[in-house]
Amino acid sequence: MCRECGVPLLVSKMYKWEDNGAIIQTGKQPIRMSFFDFDRIDGIFNGLSEMIGIPLEHITTECASRNARQYVDNIVPSPLRKTLRRIGFKQVVAYLCNLGKAYGYGTIRMLEMQRGKGGDYRLRFLVNNPHSLAIICGNILGAVESIEGRDAYSEYRQTDEDEYEVVIRLGSHRVELQGRFEERRYVYRPGRIEYDRCPACHIPLDMAAYRWDVETGIISHPVSKERIAFFTPWGLDAMLNELEVELQEAIPDMVVETQRLYARDRLQHITGWNEIETLFHGLAVRGLGSVSSLELDEDHLEMSVENSCMEPMLAGTAQGLYELASGRDSSTCRWNVTPDDVLTVEILRPQ
Repeated sequence: MCRECGVPLLVSKMYKWEDNGAIIQTGKQPIRMSFFDFDRIDGIFNGLSEMIGIPLEHITTECASRNARQYVDNIVPSPLRKTLRRIGFKQVVAYLCNLGKAYGYGTIRMLEMQRGKGGDYRLRFLVNNPHSLAIICGNILGAVESIEGRDAYSEYRQTDEDEYEVVIRLGSHRVELQGRFEERRYVYRPGRIEYDRCPACHIPLDMAAYRWDVETGIISHPVSKERIAFFTPWGLDAMLNELEVELQEAIPDMVVETQRLYARDRLQHITGWNEIETLFHGLAVRGLGSVSSLELDEDHLEMSVENSCMEPMLAGTAQGLYELASGRDSSTCRWNVTPDDVLTVEILRPQ
């Protein structure tokens, strides 16, 4: 932990807060990250599942595994992964589990390791306080696949309250998607954000407002109590794109609606126009982009976000907050993303 701000040093070592509203993971290839409420992520997939009428856990786990595999590929070079398959396998797994605790994923511990061929291969993990069970299963699976250089699949069972056993075996994925899971290439505009930074580890001091419990792997806000974790936004974008192709449904509009309902239900403590303005100008420290313009009153809300990501979520949140502040039960939401990643949102009162 940093002696000045109390944030785990693994966070400041791995992530860099840029002046344009983006958080970047260091490595051979920079990867964009966000710091986000995982209750809301689960809420998206639960809401979509209800709207569509089918469970989405299997697709979520598959997409998360691809995301995690690319993440580990980025921080562990290929020659080193080949060496770790022969020596140091336990050590690298323990290191990745420690990263998970620092990033808010809960605690992950390897209980059993059998690395024979075919049916003799079995890795057994104990997971406590997972931020999202479907995603954590995918994260473990993708990390193992990256190190081993082979495909595998995951199974889990609940063993206690907020405790699960996850087993990884070699073999084909239980869900075979269509192979379109590609990283989004963000277009970054230059920024002018100036953070007050920790004098020791140099991350924004806003991060010190959160409670970092590295023993349980839980990051939470002391006021709202929301649980936060680091997440690759392009991973969520890719999951939603994959769902749209697989299910032939208008997924982005459904996400906007789930987030409108989430904001109305979970953000009722934010009702004043000034509070909403403060919330949106705080998007940058969470890696969600930089608000370049914002107008809001009883009749409308207009917002532009440069270097944006997870745009349907931001649009739906804006719509729900506008309705809370204006005392309306409904509104019209129009949103668009330009080719250079500028999100424009317009919320209008119902006619």
